Amino acid sequence: MLQANPSTYPQAYDALAYAQVGQGQLAEAIKNLSTAPEGQQLRTVLSRPLGLADIALYEGRFGDAAQFLQEGAAADMKADRPDSAAADFAFSRIYTAIAKNSTLSR
Repeated sequence: MLQANPSTYPQAYDALAYAQVGQGQLAEAIKNLSTAPEGQQLRTVLSRPLGLADIALYEGRFGDAAQFLQEGAAADMKADRPDSAAADFAFSRIYTAIAKNSTLSR
């Protein structure tokens, strides 16, 4: 489906990436989160940081997750999505605190 007409189903890249995370294929997941079909560059700018934050959390890298969420919040502000930016900033602060105080973070 994606190979035949990638611009028709841009969210399919996100679904594929999350399936790949579940299978331990993190490099492939990151590649699919970074894929921008023709005319869908904004989708990639907005969804890539969130997907990378999810992968960082999966790996226990809370500080990296916080940084990706800050990037996502900045992209949300540029796209005039203040509610989404506020959520990204809030979770970024939480993950920053966990990274500073947790022996689980790497």
